[in-house]
Amino acid sequence: MPRIDLTHLAQPKLDPFIVELPDGELTLRPIVALPTEGQTAMLRLSGKLAKMDTDSDLSAMADALADALDDIDTLLKAACPSKTAANKLMKVLGGNLMAKIQVAVAYIAQDQSGEASPSASS
Repeated sequence: MPRIDLTHLAQPKLDPFIVELPDGELTLRPIVALPTEGQTAMLRLSGKLAKMDTDSDLSAMADALADALDDIDTLLKAACPSKTAANKLMKVLGGNLMAKIQVAVAYIAQDQSGEASPSASS
């Protein structure tokens, strides 16, 4: 009989995601601890990135990334443990779109041990 094991939710393992900044490290919230606006932005951003056709022309990719900018900023700010930390991260990233994308994609793609996965059938 198919089943899913959710016992890990009782005590999830929350690995930190660390961003190295010029003046030290910033530990972001685990994905499972994102506030609602961060979760929403992450889902929208994941969908936009998944739809991006790497064979399409550069203009189409640029348009897709431009559409994702607000979600990237929202996700990165929500992942920070405080407004002060969010301001610090956004100041370091500034207008560097590639750096923002790099951090956001790495954050989304991180291996979340404790994530729900189907159990073996008995």
